[in-house]
Amino acid sequence: MGERTLRKRLNPNLSALIIRPAIIGGALSEPYPGWTDTISAAGGLSVVGGIGIVNFIHGYEDNIADLIPVDLVSNMIIVGTAV
Repeated sequence: MGERTLRKRLNPNLSALIIRPAIIGGALSEPYPGWTDTISAAGGLSVVGGIGIVNFIHGYEDNIADLIPVDLVSNMIIVGTAV
């Protein structure tokens, strides 16, 4: 709905960027690998895995984890708005 509203109301002289990442997880490399600022959602899973509370998560090899590192998302936003 938000994208439709934006499309209807967007001034033709302006550009817009819509970024819809899946689940944002810990950092890949910046500011350091595994960095997270919250222990909710994917951040919590990263923390308990990183400190050794959880050693494995049962799953199936056909399942896809829709996680994207926070530093990749922030870099994508910076690059996308610089154009």
